Amino acid sequence: MAEMFKSKGYATKCIGKWHIGFKPPFLPRAQGFDEYFGIRHNMDPKEVDDFDGLMPLYRNDRIIEKLDTPEELTELYTKEAIDFISQNKQKPFFLYLPHTMAHKPLAVTKRFAGKSEGGLYGDVSECLDWSTGEIIRALKEHQLDKKTVVLYISDNGGYNNNNAPLKGGKGSSWEGGMRVPAIIWGPGVITQGKVVKDIASTIDLMPTFASWLDVSLPHAIDGQDISDLLSGKENAGREYFHYFEGIIGTGIRDERWKLHKNIHGDYLLYDLENDIGETKDVLLENKEVANRLSKKLLDYEAELSQNRRVAGRL
Repeated sequence: MAEMFKSKGYATKCIGKWHIGFKPPFLPRAQGFDEYFGIRHNMDPKEVDDFDGLMPLYRNDRIIEKLDTPEELTELYTKEAIDFISQNKQKPFFLYLPHTMAHKPLAVTKRFAGKSEGGLYGDVSECLDWSTGEIIRALKEHQLDKKTVVLYISDNGGYNNNNAPLKGGKGSSWEGGMRVPAIIWGPGVITQGKVVKDIASTIDLMPTFASWLDVSLPHAIDGQDISDLLSGKENAGREYFHYFEGIIGTGIRDERWKLHKNIHGDYLLYDLENDIGETKDVLLENKEVANRLSKKLLDYEAELSQNRRVAGRL
């Protein structure tokens, strides 16, 4: 995505957790980002060779500090983001800010400790809320708010399986693992004050931004352009959504129905309109729906296999 923006003259920067490749060809500055500032991973010594109990904080390709706790990261990232906005206020820019929090180990500085009634996780959320407000404030101060789009979203459901009324959590293909809130803010670009319940996904962002930039996608992309959805048109989201194969199986849904195929190959059907918690299998009463969705699921799986890129190929 950064390469796409860079091709149109945008300044590009990644701040935060990278975690999508540690070898040189896969690092941020090899993937279209002019600058990088952050922690490359999930602070897991099993994953990388630069973690020895202290957290290496990178600026571009150089370690500038080793931290013994992640408590400062959200505030450091926020300052870095505001500086980047200030430095590039006269030209277009693309800023990708994947916060290290709220991934474990959780931590905040003293200014946010005890700020919430939700314990440490709540304090972390308060700090993230503050960070977002500071970044929006910087956009307004530089009079960029009328020509900047801000997207705030989680990458997956909560890790503690406490996502009521949704079932499951991170790593699963239950709704609690996949369904997350998203806030998109862009005065004059995004329809104001509207709650949209159409199906969309983070994999739709690259095709959407490509359409805004008028650039061609480099290869087959699973996502689709949701520009119409963002501009406020009704029923402009996905007709179907395919769930990846998580720890409990794969699946597919339309606006109302979700067909789940577990790791044993058995099919279950849920009526999300009336049973968002996926508590009752209603396949036997709705075999035509199940047959329609199972055919679509097989079509998607065949398409994924056809366009699968070989591991290790850039």
